[in-house]
Amino acid sequence: MAPIAASAILLMAVAAANLGGATVTTDTVIELKNPQSERPEGVGIELRGIVIIPGRSLAMLERRNSKTVIRAREGQKVGDWTIERILSDRVVLRRGETRRELKLSHTARPDLSRPTGPNGGVLTDERLIRDFDLVAFHNEHSSGIARYLRKWVIPIRIYLDSRAGDAREQRRLTKRHVRHLAKLTGHDISVVEEPAGANVVAVFENEGGLSRVFQDYFPDAPEMEALMNKSVCLGRYTANGRSEIVGAVVIIPPDKAASRGKLLHCIIEELTQTLGLPNDSDEVAPSIFNDRSDYRDLTGHDMILVRLLYDRRLYPGMERQEALRVARKILPQIRGSVISAGPAP
Repeated sequence: MAPIAASAILLMAVAAANLGGATVTTDTVIELKNPQSERPEGVGIELRGIVIIPGRSLAMLERRNSKTVIRAREGQKVGDWTIERILSDRVVLRRGETRRELKLSHTARPDLSRPTGPNGGVLTDERLIRDFDLVAFHNEHSSGIARYLRKWVIPIRIYLDSRAGDAREQRRLTKRHVRHLAKLTGHDISVVEEPAGANVVAVFENEGGLSRVFQDYFPDAPEMEALMNKSVCLGRYTANGRSEIVGAVVIIPPDKAASRGKLLHCIIEELTQTLGLPNDSDEVAPSIFNDRSDYRDLTGHDMILVRLLYDRRLYPGMERQEALRVARKILPQIRGSVISAGPAP
């Protein structure tokens, strides 16, 4: 698959904004890189560059000297090309049987130490603690509130049961996120080659084969299939009597996820939730734990919640109110520590 030639075009200036859980400026962009050409070869439009606003959908600038930003999704037409896949480091375009890649490279990263709320402004400690409570102690599939904090103590070993889709790409994206989670938590997390050594299984199967997946992994939980009908992807973990998480299963239908531009979102959200942050809430923002979001990576807000959960001063079995009290005390230290734990390359 040959890359599309494109010049290293600096994208036009746009106003700074608070997006993706961090303060971002015009430098937070991804550019097309290739010094050999002034325009993308074979693309019938003036494609001037690609902007990735952290955690947001792909955005394209199609006209020079224009402030119009067109948000694009997988399946969308760009001239006579179709955006087939939007990946973390490249975009795949298709025209008939012809495929081309746009290689991407980061020019800057956002400031993760000061995550912002959905309407701008730095999130307060109280807001972050409220969101930690919502995500760690509530559950999107039940009305109850957990009494005890749940997290992993043993090493996490993830096996990919890739039954459909691009197994190589699924593995690449999963391993990238796993490296990020390991760095963020300080916990021993890795992907394994064989199911025998795994305590987490990520199943990739198209919608038409999900009935078999539920028979294989949830034979005594018919409600899981009903939940899948309401979701793009889902996951469930199990904990022992000490509130230590000991296993998890994540189910991602590649066809359904890709049709909604959610494949990477699903990998990141579901694997992160298996750490002990099971809840989705529309009140939590900006966050991948919000079903209304289309983030493709953890926001600064999310990284704080993950690091907070895996601070050694919070332990499995800790009662909810005590955990929240300790979380309030250590949060200022946690906020400063996320700067060195940005996404893995």
